[in-house]
Amino acid sequence: MTLADYVQILRRRWRLIAICAAVGMFIGIPLSTRIGAGYTSTASVLIQPITSDPFNVARLNESVSADTEKGIVTSTVVAELAAKALGKDDPEKLLSKVDVQNPLDTLILEIEYKAATPQAAQNGAQAFAEAYLEYRQKQAEATKKARTDQLSIQLEQLQTELSSTIDAVNAATVSSAEHTRAVTRQNALIERIAIVEQDLASQAGLDTTPGRVIQPAELPSGGIFKKVTIVLATAILGAVVGVVTSIVLDRFDRFMRDEREFSKIMGSPPLAVIPQVDLKGLPETPFKGSVALSAPDSPAAFAYRKLRVQLWPHRADQAGRHDGTVRRLLITGANASQPAMHVALNLSVALAHAGGDVALVWADMESNSFRRHFADEPAADLIDVASGSMPLEKAILDFDEIKSLHVIPGNLTSRSASGVLASPAMMYVLEDVALEHDHLIVMSPPVLRFANALEVAGITEGSLLCVDPAVDTRRDIVDAYNMLAQVFSKIVGVVVDPKPRQW
Repeated sequence: MTLADYVQILRRRWRLIAICAAVGMFIGIPLSTRIGAGYTSTASVLIQPITSDPFNVARLNESVSADTEKGIVTSTVVAELAAKALGKDDPEKLLSKVDVQNPLDTLILEIEYKAATPQAAQNGAQAFAEAYLEYRQKQAEATKKARTDQLSIQLEQLQTELSSTIDAVNAATVSSAEHTRAVTRQNALIERIAIVEQDLASQAGLDTTPGRVIQPAELPSGGIFKKVTIVLATAILGAVVGVVTSIVLDRFDRFMRDEREFSKIMGSPPLAVIPQVDLKGLPETPFKGSVALSAPDSPAAFAYRKLRVQLWPHRADQAGRHDGTVRRLLITGANASQPAMHVALNLSVALAHAGGDVALVWADMESNSFRRHFADEPAADLIDVASGSMPLEKAILDFDEIKSLHVIPGNLTSRSASGVLASPAMMYVLEDVALEHDHLIVMSPPVLRFANALEVAGITEGSLLCVDPAVDTRRDIVDAYNMLAQVFSKIVGVVVDPKPRQW
């Protein structure tokens, strides 16, 4: 398929694509409310190790675990502190709105908070950042105090023991074993006390600051833009689904897609494409459904008159006598009945209006077919005339509105018409009708549905195939055309009636 073929598919199936896009948009509206609802604000926190020497970063990455700190941010205790700051009483609900990210190879926590309004998002992110720092500060100070208390008790015990040891040194005889042991113990206690005092000094200088907010939460914007983006994305996705579906449906479509495909398959464009017309509200005429008579100014009536000129370009009463055009024409269909009936009826009216004396033989042998299209009926039909029970004059229906048009029904009763059309008597009758009129138009039932559709081929000079591409498939139209080509040396063309909406 070429690019032009795909463009034609989109033009034919634009309604389906539009519907899919609309469905995608309607799905996107509630989806945007759920996904794109609200706003997100982010506060960035730099984690700092607890140390007495803030300039010593040798063991910085080992002393702090970013993954552990992320877990602390989303812990219940931090949520409770944040809830208290925000004036909320449901910490678990707040946790569902928090997310923490840690950029690779950094000690930065990006605390995100989602809320329905920009202000709530900003307050939530800032509250969790400050709650995390507050919790870690309290935790560090509690640890520092516990360690300091422990060292103070230990120092007090060592000093008491040192005092006793000094008394023992003073009481012992110099150079005695007791004196030597007491001095050794005294020196050891002094060293131990020095270490404990150093630890206490370190604890006093310990910085318990767990970190700081390096980027406060900002007031977010763009919530509406995000919602619109989601809706547009779902609408585009729906349109894409519509395009794919259209291509798939077109691939498996059994019907003629457009006039371009028709011309490609049939080898030439249709002789005429009759526009659709609404018959409701049209004035009543003896011909039910004849737009050529009831709506002569309609596009369909104009198309029938144009078809008449294409078939008989000269005066209607002289056509076929000197210009080689067909005077005896068979009009039939492929699988649908209505196209041939409409064309035969309206073409006969247009031909009679042009001055020709026209005989329309309604060769559809279904008993109700004639009554569905004509308000009146004659006293006899073709079967009566062919059997000799009635004269031809009794089977002709004339009209005051159009004096030069004469209609002859095929079968007005429920009698079997099998083989009647092909009988020699019927051939004689139709020959008499053709000789007495300028034009003989025989409306035959669809060739693919009725075996007797081509039984009158011997009395006519050419055929006109009328199809409805919304009912007749590609195969129907091609098969019907080939059947006519086997019987007639001249097929004057193919008429599309009515024009499908997708054409």
